[in-house]
Amino acid sequence: LHVSGDFTRLVQCVANLLSNAVKYTDPGGEIQVRTRAEDASAVIEITDNGLGIPPDLLPRVFDIFVQGDDASERAQGGLGAGLAIVKRLVELHGGSVTARSPGAGRGSTFEIRLPRLERPQPVIADEATFKAVPRRVLVVDDNVDAANSLAMLLGLRGHETQVAFSAWEALERIGSFQPEVVLLDVGLPETNGYELARRLRATPRLHGLRLIAVTGYGQAEDQQRALAAGFDAHVVKPVNLAALERALAGA
Repeated sequence: LHVSGDFTRLVQCVANLLSNAVKYTDPGGEIQVRTRAEDASAVIEITDNGLGIPPDLLPRVFDIFVQGDDASERAQGGLGAGLAIVKRLVELHGGSVTARSPGAGRGSTFEIRLPRLERPQPVIADEATFKAVPRRVLVVDDNVDAANSLAMLLGLRGHETQVAFSAWEALERIGSFQPEVVLLDVGLPETNGYELARRLRATPRLHGLRLIAVTGYGQAEDQQRALAAGFDAHVVKPVNLAALERALAGA
């Protein structure tokens, strides 16, 4: 099945739905992924037999920050923004996303529909095909959904990833995981990314660790501030896959 879209964003949509299914399905449960053509649509369907969705919550499940009582216990720090992000990205592609569930404790199904192409145009090789040599990458971002989605995307590209949601957790992960690259959100609370970068650069045993700043600001002065703090590269949100792979490789 062929669609026209942004590869990175569509992977993020599927990754968010899969992550959601895993989070709310008990160990030993079952998650199924199906695709099919239906009229002019390409359909991606993700079904689980997990917690399910109560009828009163179902109409609001794509609203930002909405979670059920049982779901909140498994959120692991998440703000429930993942489904709202999926809805927005799918709609930007001219598609739709829906959810259905027989009720609490009876699993749920999420369905993405995208306009289907009968005869796709040949893909012209460009810089988007660039792929860095697989590396151990630590993703540091206090937005749990964003961190997990980016880590999952990099995992699909062959990198070994872990996530941290604060500067202090990042320091612990660096010690145990020993990453080659750290993708560091500069907008961290308490200790921001610039301060953490300076601390890492002052640690002799971490010489050679590649630091990449991830930020929503892309002006020249923002890049200069990142470099002055010790970052090796500066990537702007929303992250472009080709730019990220080149930053990982130092290209």
